Amino acid sequence: MSITYRNFIGLLSFLIFAFFINFSSNNYSYFNYDSVPYAASAYILKNKDKDESHSYAWGLLEDKAPEFVFNDLCCATEYRISMYKNQESFIAQLPSYQTKSLYIYFIRITSDALKVDEYDAMRLITIFSIYLTLFFVYLIFLREKTGFLIASLPLMILYQLPSLGRLLTPDSLIFLFFTAATFFILNKKYYLAALILIASILLRQTNLIYVGLLSTFFILRKEYWVCALISFSAVSLYLTNSIIYESLGYVKTFNYGLIKIPTDFVNYSPSLTFETYLQTLKGKFMWMLMNENLNRFIALFFFQFLLVITLFISSHSDRIREILFWSLCFSLSVFLSYILIPFPDQRLYAAGLFSSAIFMLKAFCLVYKN
Repeated sequence: MSITYRNFIGLLSFLIFAFFINFSSNNYSYFNYDSVPYAASAYILKNKDKDESHSYAWGLLEDKAPEFVFNDLCCATEYRISMYKNQESFIAQLPSYQTKSLYIYFIRITSDALKVDEYDAMRLITIFSIYLTLFFVYLIFLREKTGFLIASLPLMILYQLPSLGRLLTPDSLIFLFFTAATFFILNKKYYLAALILIASILLRQTNLIYVGLLSTFFILRKEYWVCALISFSAVSLYLTNSIIYESLGYVKTFNYGLIKIPTDFVNYSPSLTFETYLQTLKGKFMWMLMNENLNRFIALFFFQFLLVITLFISSHSDRIREILFWSLCFSLSVFLSYILIPFPDQRLYAAGLFSSAIFMLKAFCLVYKN
């Protein structure tokens, strides 16, 4: 098969997949609860009025969302009722969203540049992040056999990329950052990949773990100063971001995310013991293991991790082993992220697992060539 014909088939497949995602994402207006505090956070960047941000975000949602959707988001649980009616409590919780500061700035910039509201800005960010993710994956496998190129598409479905097309959250943007970093690593642009992963800390703070494991690569290359610089930059960015936006901290995040959501965040000061942490970790893991919608995340992780380990041990090619090393780094980062805060939600770990899978598939391409 000629390169031109092969590229045409691959490109056509990706375009059809992009059309599918666009259709499934926009066949009706979808709103999730997290979009409300994200909209309020973006509003504060422009207007500096935290009190007004509450009424603005909820008022705009009421104007845009169908009545049954708005009623669900504002009043389905005691927690949501509190966030809707209690302005002070809503504002007290905002730091957990404001620490995703890069996403908030993207919302503000998109909204101002395109003259759209914050919810539409989030929707645009989501869909264009997915399109750019597709573009980077296409570039990664452009020179490989058509089968490998097309095989990357079901991987995206497996790791829930199409379902992210509806969500007004930074998850699709994290997918883009990780896939871009994967592309640059495969092209040996390690410093650029490091910068992208460091920036991703401003999309989700636990992404610091990925930067930490990336640093081990430079230790193996005996580039100790590079490792030190990357580590210092990442930790400094993490701490600065946390201080500026008054991060709720690990204990509060763990408690309200995994143990019990309070109805009032004002003066919220929970405690956490190591025994409680272990019990929660065990409980969430067992719940995911028994849940038919969540246990595939566990199965995918162990299947992928064990397969990569096997390939790494058996391979005699330095290039293949390096690619598999990166796959292991991303898989281990997913594992450590889950151990740190075991949220039973695959979308929080999908980007890391997807990058790991891309490295694994790329290694298979090289095995096939050899």
